[in-house]
Amino acid sequence: MEFIQIGGAWAFLGLAAILALYMLKRRFEEHEVPSTYLWRRMLADQNANRPFQKLRKNLLMVLQLAVVALLALALMHPATKGLTGGDYVLIFDTSLSVRADGRMEQAKECALRMVDEMAAGSSVTVITAGNEVETPLSRSEDSVRVKQTISSVRAGYAGAALDRAVSLAQAMAREIDGLNIVVFSDDYEAPEGIRTVNAERGAENRAILSVKLARRAEANEAVVVVANYGEACDVTLEIEADGALWDVHTVSLEKEQTLGVPFTLPDDVQTVHARIRQSDALAEDNEAWGVPQDARSHVVAYAGDKNVFLETAIGLREDVELVKTDFEGLASAKAEMYVSVQNGLTVLSRTGVTSITAGEEKLAANGSLVVSERETLMDGVSVDGVAVRSYRPLTGGRTLLSLNGDALISADDDSVVFGFDLHNTNFPLRLGFPVLMRNLLSEMLEETTLATDGLKAGDTLRFSAASESRAEAVDPDGVRMTLPCVLKKPGLYTLSQTAKDDVRETRFVVGLNAAELDVREAAPSANAGAGNAQRAAGRDYVRLLVCLALAVSMVEWWVSRRGY
Repeated sequence: MEFIQIGGAWAFLGLAAILALYMLKRRFEEHEVPSTYLWRRMLADQNANRPFQKLRKNLLMVLQLAVVALLALALMHPATKGLTGGDYVLIFDTSLSVRADGRMEQAKECALRMVDEMAAGSSVTVITAGNEVETPLSRSEDSVRVKQTISSVRAGYAGAALDRAVSLAQAMAREIDGLNIVVFSDDYEAPEGIRTVNAERGAENRAILSVKLARRAEANEAVVVVANYGEACDVTLEIEADGALWDVHTVSLEKEQTLGVPFTLPDDVQTVHARIRQSDALAEDNEAWGVPQDARSHVVAYAGDKNVFLETAIGLREDVELVKTDFEGLASAKAEMYVSVQNGLTVLSRTGVTSITAGEEKLAANGSLVVSERETLMDGVSVDGVAVRSYRPLTGGRTLLSLNGDALISADDDSVVFGFDLHNTNFPLRLGFPVLMRNLLSEMLEETTLATDGLKAGDTLRFSAASESRAEAVDPDGVRMTLPCVLKKPGLYTLSQTAKDDVRETRFVVGLNAAELDVREAAPSANAGAGNAQRAAGRDYVRLLVCLALAVSMVEWWVSRRGY
């Protein structure tokens, strides 16, 4: 509430005038009396008419004072603050940190009040800035719909792309004259000309940053990393192993300390859930999960002629298990890569087949071997001093190595083919061969695996599957997502990988970004008068006050006529 014409307060002098009249006015009434017995009552009336005596109760006086007060208030033009009509962009920070201490609810309440103050015809655009920038409402003049959209805004679990959201709003401002931009956040510093409504109040917080599991010969162990964003305190940690309470431990944290707390776990534990018992400003970081990080073994199936050089090069990868079989067993083997050696050709394939074909054997003529520099598979591969006795020219795919225009090594999307017998060349004895095999194994095996360690809410889980492979992730709520997908919330996920008839499931943990967990700092609101929004009367109360004054005047007239 504000008074636009504060000078109208002079009208309150009328109250003093009415009081003075009632205090000074002498009132006489004629009475015929049969005796002087009533003289004493008459003397009492004279005393009451003396100036500056306490006023007796008088209904007419009260009503007249009320009329003057209402008219004086009307002259002062009372109104609630409001905004002129125009275009508004309301940007909401939906990062994890605005979940702390009711900040999101405060921001929405402030935005709803702002909508109430807007004049009729104002258009509102709502932009949410979380891990991605979204526009759930664009230039709507329907205040009911605007309020519903604002009320439906929810904070996420990642960071906030506020700069991108503001850039979008500024691009709109270049097309819309007089656009007013308001950012609702907790610690955002807006550029000049943009109003910010920040939380303005920080809070202490404690968080579990991670839960790491290790399998050891003597015992399984979990290390729970706890961070204290505040003063020294005691924190009680509860540990659940495979869904059952296993251990409870209270630790003392110094001011702003990060501490790793070890726990001994039962044998063959598959899932650990750690939780902070005490409540604080941000509940979402008071729990975390951990799963064993066992080394993954990649299966490579091998069939055909024995080749010590090739087998040794594959065995240099410690995470590769080489399984030897015959060609009949190769077709039914469940592996991530298939190697076949026969008829002077060596084929490495994800699917067991290749689109590359070989011609008749040729003796190598004089000439230089040429490496395709555009192929990443040949990065770091040197063929200096390499000689080939004979080969079968390859057709199809991309050429990796050639001699006199003939392809000696070629690759397609799922396979690599050597068009010469590795026993008929000195290539395996040169440094370039193990480098090439390292590149090939990395390419072939990476396509069916992915790193899940250290993932945070808001990260994108990517997976480039082979032609006959697919993968999907299951979030903590049981929702299945086809990769690539955005990991929207923290918790325990399951990755399902399917290749041919082989289905492999791997559990992994998604944590929180530590930058969002320290909520002690909160910037004050700034640029409150920025933009093109001008203050005006949002709700005018002059008419209401005048009507009330007239109503009270009618009551005063009626009371006067009744002789009260």
